[in-house]
Amino acid sequence: MKRHASLVFTAIAVIAISVGGSLYAQSSQRLHADIPFEFVASNVRFPAGTYDVVPMQPGKVLIRSADFRNAGIVSAIPTQTGKTSSETKLVFNRYGNRYFLSQIWTVGDDTGRELSKSRAEREMARNLKSDRPTDIAATLK
Repeated sequence: MKRHASLVFTAIAVIAISVGGSLYAQSSQRLHADIPFEFVASNVRFPAGTYDVVPMQPGKVLIRSADFRNAGIVSAIPTQTGKTSSETKLVFNRYGNRYFLSQIWTVGDDTGRELSKSRAEREMARNLKSDRPTDIAATLK
C-alpha cells in the first residue's frame, strides 16, 4: 500500500512538473548522466543507472531515471564559486560506500545548484570523514 501511494505520488509529480513547470524548464538545460552507483539526493534514494536532471522552478530540481522507473523532486539552492564551470557535472559526497548528490554544475555557468544534506548524510558526516568529492560527467540535452 505504501509503495503504491509512493508510485502514485511520483506519477502525479511528474505530470504536474511536465505541465506546470514547462515554461521554466524550457529556459533551462537538462543534464544527462550515467551514474555507476546507488546514491541519495536530499532524502530520495536512487539506484545506479542513467538519469536526467531537470531544473524546474527556482529552488527545485527533478531527477528521473531514463526508464522513468525512479524520480524525485529535490530542493537546491544557487551556489557560486567565483569562476565559470569548465564542465557539466554532478558532484557527490562519499562516506564509505554511500554517495550523496551534493552539487549540479553546467558548463559556462558561474552559478551551480547545491542540494541540502539529508539527515542520513549529516549523521554520516559526523561519524565518518568524507572522501574527496566524486564528480560524474554529464551532458546537456
